[in-house]
Amino acid sequence: MIRRFSIRTTAARWLGVLTLGVLVALGTTHAQGFDARSRTVTVVPSGGDDTMALRQAFATCIAVGPGCTVRLTEGTFVTRQHVIEGFHGAFVGAGSDRTFIEPLAPLYVTDAEMVLMNDPTDAEPWPILFLFIDANMTMADLGFRVTDYEVTTPWNIFGTQFTALATVVSLTGEAARVDVERIAMEAGEGTFFGVNVVNGVFVQGILPGPSGGFGDRPAASGTFTVRDSRFLGLDSGVVMENLEGATVSVRDSVFDGVFTIGVSDVSDSLVEIANNDITAIENGIDVIAGMFRQPTAASRIVIAGNTLRVAGDGQGVTLADEADVPTLQVLLAGNVFELDGALSGIGGFARGVTVRDNVMRGTAVAGVRVGVRPHDDDDASLSQADAWVFTGNDVGALAAEVAAVWLAEGSRDAIVVCDGRTSVRDDGERSLVTCN
Repeated sequence: MIRRFSIRTTAARWLGVLTLGVLVALGTTHAQGFDARSRTVTVVPSGGDDTMALRQAFATCIAVGPGCTVRLTEGTFVTRQHVIEGFHGAFVGAGSDRTFIEPLAPLYVTDAEMVLMNDPTDAEPWPILFLFIDANMTMADLGFRVTDYEVTTPWNIFGTQFTALATVVSLTGEAARVDVERIAMEAGEGTFFGVNVVNGVFVQGILPGPSGGFGDRPAASGTFTVRDSRFLGLDSGVVMENLEGATVSVRDSVFDGVFTIGVSDVSDSLVEIANNDITAIENGIDVIAGMFRQPTAASRIVIAGNTLRVAGDGQGVTLADEADVPTLQVLLAGNVFELDGALSGIGGFARGVTVRDNVMRGTAVAGVRVGVRPHDDDDASLSQADAWVFTGNDVGALAAEVAAVWLAEGSRDAIVVCDGRTSVRDDGERSLVTCN
Protein backbone atom coordinates (compact mmCIF):
# COMPACT_ATOMS: atom_id res chain seq x y z
CA MET A 1 0.00 0.00 0.00
CA ILE A 2 2.84 2.39 0.85
CA ARG A 3 4.56 1.56 -2.40
CA ARG A 4 1.40 2.22 -4.44
CA PHE A 5 0.86 5.56 -2.71
CA SER A 6 4.49 6.47 -3.26
CA ILE A 7 4.27 5.71 -6.98
CA ARG A 8 1.14 7.82 -7.36
CA THR A 9 2.66 10.68 -5.40
CA THR A 10 5.91 10.57 -7.37
CA ALA A 11 4.02 10.48 -10.68
CA ALA A 12 1.90 13.44 -9.65
CA ARG A 13 4.98 15.40 -8.63
CA TRP A 14 6.74 14.62 -11.90
CA LEU A 15 3.63 15.66 -13.83
CA GLY A 16 3.52 18.88 -11.85
CA VAL A 17 7.20 19.59 -12.54
CA LEU A 18 6.84 18.85 -16.25
CA THR A 19 3.75 20.99 -16.53
CA LEU A 20 5.37 23.80 -14.58
CA GLY A 21 8.15 23.73 -17.15
CA VAL A 22 5.54 24.00 -19.92
CA LEU A 23 3.89 26.95 -18.19
CA VAL A 24 7.19 28.74 -17.69
CA ALA A 25 8.18 28.12 -21.31
CA LEU A 26 4.87 29.59 -22.42
CA GLY A 27 5.25 32.64 -20.22
CA THR A 28 2.26 31.92 -17.97
CA THR A 29 0.50 34.83 -16.30
CA HIS A 30 -1.07 35.32 -12.90
CA ALA A 31 -4.45 34.68 -14.53
CA GLN A 32 -4.08 30.90 -14.56
CA GLY A 33 -2.97 28.00 -12.40
CA PHE A 34 -2.44 24.27 -12.94
CA ASP A 35 -3.63 21.39 -10.75
CA ALA A 36 -1.54 18.32 -11.61
CA ARG A 37 -3.83 15.86 -9.85
CA SER A 38 -6.96 16.89 -11.75
CA ARG A 39 -5.01 17.85 -14.89
CA THR A 40 -6.83 21.20 -14.91
CA VAL A 41 -5.71 24.66 -15.98
CA THR A 42 -7.87 27.26 -14.25
CA VAL A 43 -8.14 30.73 -15.77
CA VAL A 44 -9.62 33.77 -14.03
CA PRO A 45 -10.63 36.97 -15.83
CA SER A 46 -8.07 39.77 -15.74
CA GLY A 47 -10.47 42.66 -16.25
CA GLY A 48 -8.69 43.40 -19.54
CA ASP A 49 -7.52 41.37 -22.53
CA ASP A 50 -7.61 37.65 -21.66
CA THR A 51 -6.40 36.41 -25.05
CA MET A 52 -2.93 35.29 -24.01
CA ALA A 53 -4.12 33.64 -20.81
CA LEU A 54 -6.60 31.55 -22.81
CA ARG A 55 -4.04 30.69 -25.49
CA GLN A 56 -1.55 29.61 -22.85
CA ALA A 57 -4.17 27.49 -21.09
CA PHE A 58 -4.97 25.55 -24.28
CA ALA A 59 -1.28 25.21 -25.15
CA THR A 60 -0.60 23.81 -21.69
CA CYS A 61 -3.41 21.25 -21.96
CA ILE A 62 -2.28 20.15 -25.43
CA ALA A 63 1.25 19.68 -24.05
CA VAL A 64 -0.02 17.74 -21.01
CA GLY A 65 -2.04 15.39 -23.23
CA PRO A 66 -5.57 13.94 -23.42
CA GLY A 67 -7.84 14.42 -20.44
CA CYS A 68 -6.70 17.94 -19.55
CA THR A 69 -9.30 20.58 -18.72
CA VAL A 70 -9.30 24.31 -19.41
CA ARG A 71 -11.60 25.68 -16.71
CA LEU A 72 -12.81 29.29 -16.67
CA THR A 73 -13.97 30.70 -13.36
CA GLU A 74 -17.00 32.89 -12.85
CA GLY A 75 -16.71 36.28 -14.53
CA THR A 76 -16.32 37.86 -17.98
CA PHE A 77 -13.44 37.00 -20.30
CA VAL A 78 -12.64 39.34 -23.18
CA THR A 79 -10.63 37.88 -26.03
CA ARG A 80 -9.42 37.99 -29.61
CA GLN A 81 -9.62 35.00 -31.98
CA HIS A 82 -8.20 31.52 -31.30
CA VAL A 83 -7.13 28.68 -33.63
CA ILE A 84 -6.78 25.53 -31.50
CA GLU A 85 -5.57 22.31 -33.12
CA GLY A 86 -5.47 18.85 -31.55
CA PHE A 87 -7.10 19.75 -28.21
CA HIS A 88 -8.23 16.54 -26.44
CA GLY A 89 -9.90 17.46 -23.20
CA ALA A 90 -12.59 19.72 -21.77
CA PHE A 91 -13.32 23.43 -22.07
CA VAL A 92 -15.70 24.36 -19.26
CA GLY A 93 -16.97 27.28 -17.23
CA ALA A 94 -18.88 27.80 -14.00
CA GLY A 95 -22.23 27.96 -15.81
CA SER A 96 -23.67 29.63 -18.89
CA ASP A 97 -25.09 32.38 -16.66
CA ARG A 98 -21.89 32.81 -14.61
CA THR A 99 -18.96 32.50 -17.04
CA PHE A 100 -19.11 34.81 -20.05
CA ILE A 101 -16.82 35.14 -23.06
CA GLU A 102 -16.97 38.30 -25.18
CA PRO A 103 -14.99 39.35 -28.28
CA LEU A 104 -12.53 42.20 -27.89
CA ALA A 105 -14.12 44.39 -30.54
CA PRO A 106 -13.18 45.41 -33.08
CA LEU A 107 -11.47 42.11 -33.83
CA TYR A 108 -8.84 42.42 -36.52
CA VAL A 109 -9.64 40.15 -39.50
CA THR A 110 -7.43 39.54 -42.51
CA ASP A 111 -8.19 41.96 -45.32
CA ALA A 112 -7.65 39.30 -48.00
CA GLU A 113 -9.91 39.50 -51.02
CA MET A 114 -11.56 36.23 -49.88
CA VAL A 115 -11.39 35.65 -46.15
CA LEU A 116 -11.35 31.82 -46.27
CA MET A 117 -8.69 31.43 -48.96
CA ASN A 118 -5.68 31.19 -46.63
CA ASP A 119 -5.08 29.24 -43.44
CA PRO A 120 -6.11 31.21 -40.36
CA THR A 121 -3.24 32.41 -38.17
CA ASP A 122 -2.84 34.81 -35.28
CA ALA A 123 -1.36 37.31 -37.75
CA GLU A 124 -4.10 36.84 -40.39
CA PRO A 125 -7.16 35.72 -38.40
CA TRP A 126 -10.59 34.79 -39.68
CA PRO A 127 -13.81 36.28 -38.24
CA ILE A 128 -14.23 33.18 -36.01
CA LEU A 129 -13.79 33.58 -32.26
CA PHE A 130 -12.85 29.94 -31.50
CA LEU A 131 -11.79 27.56 -34.30
CA PHE A 132 -11.16 23.99 -33.08
CA ILE A 133 -9.38 21.62 -35.50
CA ASP A 134 -9.38 17.84 -34.90
CA ALA A 135 -10.64 18.25 -31.34
CA ASN A 136 -11.76 15.44 -29.05
CA MET A 137 -13.43 17.54 -26.44
CA THR A 138 -16.34 18.53 -24.27
CA MET A 139 -17.40 22.17 -24.11
CA ALA A 140 -19.86 23.01 -21.36
CA ASP A 141 -21.26 25.61 -18.98
CA LEU A 142 -20.10 28.69 -20.90
CA GLY A 143 -21.91 31.84 -21.97
CA PHE A 144 -20.89 33.75 -25.11
CA ARG A 145 -22.11 37.35 -25.47
CA VAL A 146 -21.64 39.66 -28.46
CA THR A 147 -22.95 43.18 -27.93
CA ASP A 148 -20.97 45.47 -30.27
CA TYR A 149 -22.73 46.68 -33.41
CA GLU A 150 -19.51 46.25 -35.43
CA VAL A 151 -17.61 43.29 -34.05
CA THR A 152 -14.72 43.07 -36.53
CA THR A 153 -12.68 45.09 -38.95
CA PRO A 154 -14.10 44.80 -42.49
CA TRP A 155 -13.70 41.35 -44.09
CA ASN A 156 -14.66 40.11 -47.52
CA ILE A 157 -16.33 36.99 -48.80
CA PHE A 158 -17.79 36.44 -52.28
CA GLY A 159 -17.34 40.13 -53.06
CA THR A 160 -19.32 41.35 -50.05
CA GLN A 161 -17.89 43.12 -47.01
CA PHE A 162 -19.01 42.57 -43.43
CA THR A 163 -18.11 43.68 -39.90
CA ALA A 164 -20.16 41.04 -38.09
CA LEU A 165 -18.65 38.03 -36.35
CA ALA A 166 -18.95 35.13 -38.79
CA THR A 167 -18.90 32.35 -36.18
CA VAL A 168 -18.58 32.10 -32.43
CA VAL A 169 -17.34 28.47 -32.29
CA SER A 170 -16.30 26.52 -35.39
CA LEU A 171 -15.63 22.76 -35.27
CA THR A 172 -13.75 21.03 -38.08
CA GLY A 173 -11.31 18.22 -38.81
CA GLU A 174 -10.91 14.77 -40.29
CA ALA A 175 -12.14 12.82 -37.25
CA ALA A 176 -13.30 15.24 -34.59
CA ARG A 177 -15.42 14.23 -31.57
CA VAL A 178 -17.07 17.17 -29.83
CA ASP A 179 -19.83 17.29 -27.24
CA VAL A 180 -21.29 20.77 -26.61
CA GLU A 181 -23.71 21.08 -23.72
CA ARG A 182 -25.23 23.71 -21.47
CA ILE A 183 -23.82 26.70 -23.34
CA ALA A 184 -25.54 29.97 -24.18
CA MET A 185 -24.87 32.30 -27.11
CA GLU A 186 -26.45 35.72 -27.33
CA ALA A 187 -26.07 38.28 -30.12
CA GLY A 188 -27.38 41.78 -30.73
CA GLU A 189 -28.00 44.29 -33.48
CA GLY A 190 -25.37 44.57 -36.17
CA THR A 191 -24.39 44.98 -39.80
CA PHE A 192 -25.24 41.48 -41.10
CA PHE A 193 -28.86 42.02 -42.13
CA GLY A 194 -29.56 43.52 -38.73
CA VAL A 195 -27.57 41.17 -36.49
CA ASN A 196 -23.93 41.12 -35.33
CA VAL A 197 -23.31 37.33 -35.38
CA VAL A 198 -23.88 35.08 -38.39
CA ASN A 199 -23.37 31.61 -36.86
CA GLY A 200 -23.24 30.31 -33.32
CA VAL A 201 -21.83 26.78 -33.53
CA PHE A 202 -20.66 25.87 -37.05
CA VAL A 203 -19.77 22.23 -37.72
CA GLN A 204 -18.08 22.41 -41.10
CA GLY A 205 -15.34 21.50 -43.49
CA ILE A 206 -13.89 24.99 -43.73
CA LEU A 207 -10.11 24.73 -44.09
CA PRO A 208 -8.66 25.62 -47.54
CA GLY A 209 -8.32 22.82 -50.06
CA PRO A 210 -5.31 21.90 -52.21
CA SER A 211 -5.91 24.83 -54.53
CA GLY A 212 -6.24 27.22 -51.62
CA GLY A 213 -9.76 27.95 -52.79
CA PHE A 214 -13.25 27.59 -51.43
CA GLY A 215 -14.75 24.93 -53.66
CA ASP A 216 -12.36 22.05 -52.84
CA ARG A 217 -12.30 22.37 -49.05
CA PRO A 218 -11.90 18.94 -47.36
CA ALA A 219 -15.12 17.75 -45.75
CA ALA A 220 -15.23 17.45 -41.97
CA SER A 221 -16.11 14.16 -40.32
CA GLY A 222 -16.61 12.78 -36.85
CA THR A 223 -19.26 12.93 -34.14
CA PHE A 224 -20.75 16.20 -32.94
CA THR A 225 -23.44 16.82 -30.34
CA VAL A 226 -25.08 20.08 -29.28
CA ARG A 227 -27.62 19.79 -26.48
CA ASP A 228 -29.25 21.61 -23.57
CA SER A 229 -28.12 24.99 -24.91
CA ARG A 230 -29.58 28.39 -25.83
CA PHE A 231 -29.04 30.53 -28.94
CA LEU A 232 -30.60 33.99 -28.89
CA GLY A 233 -30.52 36.70 -31.56
CA LEU A 234 -27.99 35.09 -33.91
CA ASP A 235 -28.68 34.76 -37.62
CA SER A 236 -28.15 30.98 -37.30
CA GLY A 237 -27.73 29.08 -34.07
CA VAL A 238 -26.22 25.77 -35.23
CA VAL A 239 -25.08 25.12 -38.80
CA MET A 240 -23.71 21.92 -40.39
CA GLU A 241 -21.99 22.25 -43.76
CA ASN A 242 -19.59 20.24 -45.95
CA LEU A 243 -19.62 17.02 -43.90
CA GLU A 244 -18.89 13.46 -44.97
CA GLY A 245 -19.32 10.34 -42.85
CA ALA A 246 -20.37 12.46 -39.87
CA THR A 247 -22.93 12.01 -37.12
CA VAL A 248 -24.48 15.20 -35.75
CA SER A 249 -27.15 15.60 -33.06
CA VAL A 250 -28.77 18.92 -32.10
CA ARG A 251 -31.33 18.39 -29.37
CA ASP A 252 -33.08 19.74 -26.28
CA SER A 253 -32.04 23.33 -27.00
CA VAL A 254 -33.71 26.74 -27.37
CA PHE A 255 -33.32 28.82 -30.53
CA ASP A 256 -34.60 32.33 -31.16
CA GLY A 257 -33.17 33.89 -34.32
CA VAL A 258 -33.49 34.47 -38.03
CA PHE A 259 -32.48 31.09 -39.50
CA THR A 260 -32.08 28.91 -36.46
CA ILE A 261 -30.61 25.57 -37.70
CA GLY A 262 -28.97 24.93 -41.09
CA VAL A 263 -27.80 21.76 -42.82
CA SER A 264 -26.08 21.89 -46.20
CA ASP A 265 -23.92 19.62 -48.38
CA VAL A 266 -23.74 16.65 -46.03
CA SER A 267 -22.75 13.32 -47.57
CA ASP A 268 -23.09 9.83 -46.11
CA SER A 269 -24.00 11.36 -42.75
CA LEU A 270 -26.66 11.07 -40.07
CA VAL A 271 -28.19 14.29 -38.72
CA GLU A 272 -30.67 14.39 -35.84
CA ILE A 273 -32.55 17.57 -34.93
CA ALA A 274 -34.78 16.65 -32.01
CA ASN A 275 -36.79 18.12 -29.13
CA ASN A 276 -35.74 21.72 -29.70
CA ASP A 277 -37.78 24.85 -29.00
CA ILE A 278 -37.44 27.08 -32.07
CA THR A 279 -38.70 30.60 -32.74
CA ALA A 280 -37.67 31.83 -36.19
CA ILE A 281 -38.00 35.22 -37.81
CA GLU A 282 -37.69 33.63 -41.25
CA ASN A 283 -36.85 29.92 -41.53
CA GLY A 284 -36.61 27.49 -38.65
CA ILE A 285 -34.66 24.57 -40.14
CA ASP A 286 -33.04 24.63 -43.60
CA VAL A 287 -31.77 21.43 -45.22
CA ILE A 288 -29.97 21.93 -48.55
CA ALA A 289 -27.98 19.56 -50.74
CA GLY A 290 -25.75 20.77 -53.58
CA MET A 291 -25.38 24.39 -52.52
CA PHE A 292 -21.56 24.52 -52.76
CA ARG A 293 -20.68 20.87 -53.34
CA GLN A 294 -22.43 17.86 -54.86
CA PRO A 295 -22.81 15.19 -52.15
CA THR A 296 -21.57 11.75 -53.21
CA ALA A 297 -23.90 9.65 -51.04
CA ALA A 298 -27.27 10.01 -49.40
CA SER A 299 -27.58 11.31 -45.86
CA ARG A 300 -30.33 10.57 -43.36
CA ILE A 301 -31.95 13.59 -41.74
CA VAL A 302 -34.31 13.07 -38.78
CA ILE A 303 -36.30 16.09 -37.59
CA ALA A 304 -38.45 14.98 -34.67
CA GLY A 305 -40.19 16.29 -31.57
CA ASN A 306 -39.40 19.97 -32.18
CA THR A 307 -41.68 22.94 -31.55
CA LEU A 308 -41.35 25.55 -34.31
CA ARG A 309 -42.92 29.02 -34.21
CA VAL A 310 -42.84 30.85 -37.54
CA ALA A 311 -44.48 34.10 -38.64
CA GLY A 312 -44.58 36.36 -41.69
CA ASP A 313 -43.05 34.91 -44.85
CA GLY A 314 -41.09 32.30 -42.96
CA GLN A 315 -41.19 28.54 -43.21
CA GLY A 316 -40.76 26.00 -40.45
CA VAL A 317 -38.67 23.43 -42.34
CA THR A 318 -37.26 24.05 -45.82
CA LEU A 319 -35.89 21.17 -47.90
CA ALA A 320 -33.94 21.83 -51.09
CA ASP A 321 -32.09 19.06 -52.92
CA GLU A 322 -30.04 20.81 -55.60
CA ALA A 323 -27.82 17.78 -56.15
CA ASP A 324 -27.67 15.90 -59.43
CA VAL A 325 -28.89 12.73 -57.71
CA PRO A 326 -31.20 12.36 -54.68
CA THR A 327 -29.04 12.80 -51.60
CA LEU A 328 -31.51 13.51 -48.81
CA GLN A 329 -33.51 10.91 -46.90
CA VAL A 330 -35.66 12.98 -44.57
CA LEU A 331 -38.09 12.01 -41.81
CA LEU A 332 -40.18 14.71 -40.14
CA ALA A 333 -42.10 13.19 -37.24
CA GLY A 334 -43.82 14.38 -34.09
CA ASN A 335 -43.10 18.09 -34.56
CA VAL A 336 -45.45 20.91 -33.55
CA PHE A 337 -45.72 23.88 -35.93
CA GLU A 338 -47.24 27.10 -34.60
CA LEU A 339 -47.73 29.30 -37.67
CA ASP A 340 -48.74 32.94 -37.86
CA GLY A 341 -49.14 34.00 -41.48
CA ALA A 342 -46.24 31.78 -42.56
CA LEU A 343 -45.61 30.36 -46.00
CA SER A 344 -45.90 26.85 -44.60
CA GLY A 345 -44.82 24.51 -41.87
CA ILE A 346 -42.86 22.31 -44.29
CA GLY A 347 -41.92 23.04 -47.87
CA GLY A 348 -39.43 22.25 -50.59
CA PHE A 349 -38.41 20.05 -53.46
CA ALA A 350 -36.33 17.21 -52.05
CA ARG A 351 -37.21 13.62 -52.90
CA GLY A 352 -38.39 10.78 -50.68
CA VAL A 353 -39.57 12.83 -47.68
CA THR A 354 -41.80 11.31 -44.98
CA VAL A 355 -44.05 13.69 -43.01
CA ARG A 356 -45.65 11.75 -40.17
CA ASP A 357 -47.53 12.49 -36.94
CA ASN A 358 -46.91 16.24 -36.90
CA VAL A 359 -49.26 18.92 -35.54
CA MET A 360 -49.84 22.17 -37.44
CA ARG A 361 -51.95 25.04 -36.17
CA GLY A 362 -52.41 28.74 -36.81
CA THR A 363 -52.43 30.43 -40.24
CA ALA A 364 -50.32 29.82 -43.35
CA VAL A 365 -50.46 29.66 -47.12
CA ALA A 366 -50.23 25.88 -46.71
CA GLY A 367 -49.30 23.40 -44.04
CA VAL A 368 -47.07 21.44 -46.41
CA ARG A 369 -45.96 22.76 -49.83
CA VAL A 370 -44.40 20.13 -52.07
CA GLY A 371 -42.48 21.04 -55.20
CA VAL A 372 -42.19 24.79 -54.72
CA ARG A 373 -39.16 26.88 -53.87
CA PRO A 374 -39.76 28.74 -50.58
CA HIS A 375 -40.16 32.28 -51.91
CA ASP A 376 -40.90 31.74 -55.60
CA ASP A 377 -44.18 32.12 -57.45
CA ASP A 378 -46.42 29.21 -58.36
CA ASP A 379 -44.84 28.80 -61.80
CA ALA A 380 -41.35 28.20 -60.33
CA SER A 381 -42.11 24.59 -59.43
CA LEU A 382 -39.48 21.90 -59.92
CA SER A 383 -39.95 18.24 -60.77
CA GLN A 384 -37.53 17.06 -58.07
CA ALA A 385 -40.17 16.70 -55.35
CA ASP A 386 -40.79 12.98 -55.82
CA ALA A 387 -42.31 10.38 -53.50
CA TRP A 388 -43.37 12.44 -50.51
CA VAL A 389 -45.47 10.59 -47.92
CA PHE A 390 -47.91 12.50 -45.70
CA THR A 391 -49.70 10.47 -43.01
CA GLY A 392 -50.99 10.68 -39.45
CA ASN A 393 -50.70 14.47 -39.23
CA ASP A 394 -53.08 16.72 -37.28
CA VAL A 395 -53.94 19.88 -39.25
CA GLY A 396 -57.44 20.41 -37.86
CA ALA A 397 -56.45 23.70 -36.19
CA LEU A 398 -54.69 25.07 -39.27
CA ALA A 399 -56.29 27.80 -41.40
CA ALA A 400 -54.60 27.42 -44.79
CA GLU A 401 -54.98 29.97 -47.60
CA VAL A 402 -54.46 27.35 -50.31
CA ALA A 403 -54.69 23.95 -48.60
CA ALA A 404 -53.31 22.03 -45.64
CA VAL A 405 -51.38 19.91 -48.15
CA TRP A 406 -50.42 21.53 -51.44
CA LEU A 407 -48.96 19.22 -54.07
CA ALA A 408 -47.68 21.74 -56.57
CA GLU A 409 -46.77 21.06 -60.20
CA GLY A 410 -43.28 20.12 -59.16
CA SER A 411 -44.52 17.15 -57.12
CA ARG A 412 -44.76 13.58 -58.34
CA ASP A 413 -45.71 10.18 -56.88
CA ALA A 414 -46.84 11.67 -53.56
CA ILE A 415 -48.94 9.69 -51.07
CA VAL A 416 -51.35 11.61 -48.82
CA VAL A 417 -53.35 9.75 -46.17
CA CYS A 418 -55.62 12.08 -44.20
CA ASP A 419 -56.49 11.65 -40.53
CA GLY A 420 -59.37 13.96 -39.74
CA ARG A 421 -60.24 17.15 -41.58
CA THR A 422 -57.54 17.86 -44.19
CA SER A 423 -57.73 20.00 -47.32
CA VAL A 424 -55.56 18.89 -50.25
CA ARG A 425 -54.74 20.71 -53.46
CA ASP A 426 -53.25 18.33 -56.00
CA ASP A 427 -51.52 19.94 -58.96
CA GLY A 428 -48.88 17.23 -59.20
CA GLU A 429 -48.43 14.03 -61.15
CA ARG A 430 -49.44 10.49 -60.18
CA SER A 431 -50.48 11.43 -56.64
CA LEU A 432 -52.36 9.02 -54.37
CA VAL A 433 -54.67 10.96 -52.06
CA THR A 434 -56.85 9.12 -49.55
CA CYS A 435 -59.03 11.61 -47.67
CA ASN A 436 -62.65 11.86 -46.55
